[in-house]
Amino acid sequence: MSLNVKDLDLDAQAALLGHTVTGGVMVQKAADNPPDVAILFRSVKSNGKYRYVKLLKGKFTVPKTDYETKADKPKWQTPTIEGVFVCREYDGAYKKVGDEDHAGWAPETGTNWFTTVEDAPDALTVTPYPADEATGVAAGSNITWTFNNAINAGQVTAANFFLVKAGDGTLVAGALSINAARKVVTFDPAADLDAAAAYIAVASGAVKDIYGQSTGANTVTNFTTA
Repeated sequence: MSLNVKDLDLDAQAALLGHTVTGGVMVQKAADNPPDVAILFRSVKSNGKYRYVKLLKGKFTVPKTDYETKADKPKWQTPTIEGVFVCREYDGAYKKVGDEDHAGWAPETGTNWFTTVEDAPDALTVTPYPADEATGVAAGSNITWTFNNAINAGQVTAANFFLVKAGDGTLVAGALSINAARKVVTFDPAADLDAAAAYIAVASGAVKDIYGQSTGANTVTNFTTA
């Protein structure tokens, strides 16, 4: 997508390109990083009805500006910024199109089209098994952490999910896995846990879901085996 800079005020340009505006002056720095953005618009069709479009994820680049003079007079150029839009990693979507002429169209969809890109995701939560302060847990049990949103599979590491023996802090050996929906992380101990022993299971608060959210605090679970 190309946008003429002349059609954008400084605040809009700064927002799209990662710059800052102070006192009516846009400051551009080499370290500025354009953010991921979505573009929402509508276009009128020949019958007067609207077609609505959302480009879901993209970045704009700093415009190339050329200066040229001729016969002692400036030749004005119209710089543009170029946006490249890509598929989202978590669901593969890159675009949404709505049409007022479609039989399934609801008027409120058009009314709310420019309100949000998506419905806000639920805050990330995690439910551990065994539960905190559980007793009589079978020695052959696996430890699981169930998230309400899909998480980034690359964060399922021994640094983020682990089990220790409470008495001496010994790290329990085992294997980590995540299910296809990326919501359940399982720790399978290499051997049965000791009988009548206390353990501590930890899920790091740094783990993020596909929306970039984290719980913010470690989930620490204390339990005792049978």
